Amino acid sequence: MFSYASRRVPFIVASILALACSAPSTEDLVDAGEPVEDELGAQVVDLGADQSDTTVDRAAIPLDVSQVTGLVDLRGVGDSGWANTHQGTPRAAAFGTALDAFDPSGTVLRGHLSYINWETVVGESCTQFASRYVPGKSYAFISRVENLRQAEAHGFNLVGLSNNHSRDCSVPSAEALTARNMPDALSAAALWAGIRADGKGSQDIKLGSFDVGEGLTAKVAFASAYIGSRRDCDMAVCASDLPELLKRLATSDADYRILSLHSMDGATQAELARVGADAVRTLKVDVVYGSGPHVWKPVQVVERNDGTKGVVFQSLGNFLHPSLAAQGKNYMGRALFSRDHALKQVQLVPIRNVADRASLSDVPGSVVPANLAWRAMPKGVFANVK
Repeated sequence: MFSYASRRVPFIVASILALACSAPSTEDLVDAGEPVEDELGAQVVDLGADQSDTTVDRAAIPLDVSQVTGLVDLRGVGDSGWANTHQGTPRAAAFGTALDAFDPSGTVLRGHLSYINWETVVGESCTQFASRYVPGKSYAFISRVENLRQAEAHGFNLVGLSNNHSRDCSVPSAEALTARNMPDALSAAALWAGIRADGKGSQDIKLGSFDVGEGLTAKVAFASAYIGSRRDCDMAVCASDLPELLKRLATSDADYRILSLHSMDGATQAELARVGADAVRTLKVDVVYGSGPHVWKPVQVVERNDGTKGVVFQSLGNFLHPSLAAQGKNYMGRALFSRDHALKQVQLVPIRNVADRASLSDVPGSVVPANLAWRAMPKGVFANVK
């Protein structure tokens, strides 16, 4: 359950499970992929009243961001990387090639702000992994720096780094390795969060200004946290950091506040849904991008006391990651805000991932639970927000 030390600063009281470490392995191994944890659906958080606007006949906003006018376009995809499990010398960087194959038109992924959850250590080699390879049970990843340069070239300008694979490499230290490489992985025009480059004591709120079309810019505050571990996560942002992280996010000088959260199991996924909704409701967070279950989870539009609204994508599922089990229940989550900061439309584009490829899914987005009434659009579903 989520409670408050004050009206503005929430803290987590649920028990959080930590990852266990085992003997290392540096072999190049083939695996069927980290499985979907669909049992996480057993714990459902009440989504609240329907927030669909049925009084207007507003069509789906085109996916091509160049055709978007009068709106700020925020998009996100889930667990991604370019790594085979327990491969000390990571596979060659080819994330950009895979992105081109998935989205040759460049219109599905690129918004004014595009988020991706990067679920690997960032570096060129790992000499000792933090977990021993157990087929079908343990996974550890490291991916080359160039992959993130390629991701940014395809429009991704927000990268979440705090998840249960942030610490996969123990020699050298995974967090230190990622923190050292990230300034070279992304330009100054992009934001990455979840790894504390300056060590303990710094809460990882990243601030930046972004072109949102029509000659306008928006100030953005971005944060990433792993709520699946309560222990001290060294240079990563974990559950124990969350109260201060959320306080700083709420008080940041920003037009849009974006929070990414990653869970570990059923209990922490339910906690993610509650934390995300409370962050929108009481801390003026605009969009929450969730991940962890390796499968899509509900979408919730949350209304604040002043009538403004934000949206929680409880789990985006997977995107491009060669070491995740193949399945078609993932989505690109899109939120469109008016220039006066009103949430106007939410869209989902269902995605199938198979090894090192992604494609549009044949599973309809209309089956994703939401407090919205989905309508069909090219490549997905949408709903206008009242």
